[in-house]
Amino acid sequence: MSAALKIRKGESVEQWLQRLPQSQSTVLSELRSLIGKNAPHLEERVKWSSPWYEGNDNVFYLACQREYATFGVCNGAHLNNTLGLLEGIGKNMRHVKVPSFEVVPKDKLAVLIDLAVKYDQGLAKP
Repeated sequence: MSAALKIRKGESVEQWLQRLPQSQSTVLSELRSLIGKNAPHLEERVKWSSPWYEGNDNVFYLACQREYATFGVCNGAHLNNTLGLLEGIGKNMRHVKVPSFEVVPKDKLAVLIDLAVKYDQGLAKP
């Protein structure tokens, strides 16, 4: 990810979204709203130059790439991927590339958010 697409030191999530290319900014703003609507108990923090959403553990993160937005699911490897959205091969993390909501519908992302939140709720807080 290009440094220009990351949150800068001292920059808020809102400021970051305003300076991004319009297509990614629109998608990331909608993803942020979708998380807020479907998982309002998660705390938004800026970590590793991106917005992260925490419950008992890290649950989601958002990132901007040149051609799409990334919706990261921190324990996505432990979720049922019947929707076929999740990509990645790591031990825990998976992600969804979201160039637009025509390509990746919001209703499918809402189901994924629900699955990830339920998984997180089953984790003991350290």
